[in-house]
Amino acid sequence: MMQQPAFDPMMFLQLADELATDTADEAALRTAIGRAYYAVFLLARAQTSIQGRHQAHHRVREELSPRSSRLAALLGTMSSIRLVADYDLQPSNPQIQDWRRNWRNIRENAAQVLDELDKLANQSS
Repeated sequence: MMQQPAFDPMMFLQLADELATDTADEAALRTAIGRAYYAVFLLARAQTSIQGRHQAHHRVREELSPRSSRLAALLGTMSSIRLVADYDLQPSNPQIQDWRRNWRNIRENAAQVLDELDKLANQSS
């Protein structure tokens, strides 16, 4: 039996972009934030070869930090906003109550994470 090809995390980023239209409501923007984060997290996890789910987000950032503290910080920021999007009905921090701005920040961070991952991949090859 032929093995199914692995899922491409960039499809999550594509879906996020499709959800975050100019007329998107808060639910769509929060969902887009989550999918954008998971796209770059899954790519970062693949580059670190970290397995399993237990503290995987933290372990990926720890593994990447010595190679690129900027990359680890970007992932940390994205993770924090993703957690608010998924868990907080009303964010307590007024600076993250604007979901359109949150989306723009997440999307910009995602692009920077992808650039950093590319740089690391090119260094190791």
